[in-house]
Amino acid sequence: MALSGSTLIDGVYRISAKWKSRYTLDGVETDEDWEGTVFGLRIPPDFLELCGEIQGYLESPAGKPGAYTSETVVGLHSWSKASGKNGAPVDWRDVFSGRLAPFVKMFKGIAI
Repeated sequence: MALSGSTLIDGVYRISAKWKSRYTLDGVETDEDWEGTVFGLRIPPDFLELCGEIQGYLESPAGKPGAYTSETVVGLHSWSKASGKNGAPVDWRDVFSGRLAPFVKMFKGIAI
């Protein structure tokens, strides 16, 4: 679901529970009464799979800020700082940007 018009929680969320007209959203700790717009979304399975891969990357050593990459050549081990543009550390956005591109503005007409 996508929420628009709230003070604190505009964005896209997964519903974890519903009771009457009240929803519990994954990752939201704030209880807010508001008047706005709720959009029901059907998220493509490919996008959800990619989100799982990104989560796995973030939990791996490679996903830690300032991570080092390693290379083994005939018994020798070398380490180098992973860096992207302008020598900045590589983060998940750099690693997955090409695969995320098709999903940018997936739901046109929703101002989130």
